[in-house]
Amino acid sequence: MVIQKRRTEVIYYDCTNFYFEIEEAEDDKQFGVSKENRPLPIVEMGLFMDRNGIPPAFCINPENESEQLSLIPLEKKLKAHLKKWALAPEG
Repeated sequence: MVIQKRRTEVIYYDCTNFYFEIEEAEDDKQFGVSKENRPLPIVEMGLFMDRNGIPPAFCINPENESEQLSLIPLEKKLKAHLKKWALAPEG
């Protein structure tokens, strides 16, 4: 078995939404702005990926929070584990 070295010199960040076919909001599943304009509760996933597309970190947040705010706590967690890296946000 060969274990590949992680390529973390550049880290990519992206957010996406997941919707739930339920009628009422519950827990982290909250009504928010959906890219598909669906009137359903959704959650947001913030995801870091290394150069090989392997995620070293991710988070799930309620959709009624700002997408940009998900980056800050996740970035702090990543800094604790990786010594040298550069962030390349989706743009």
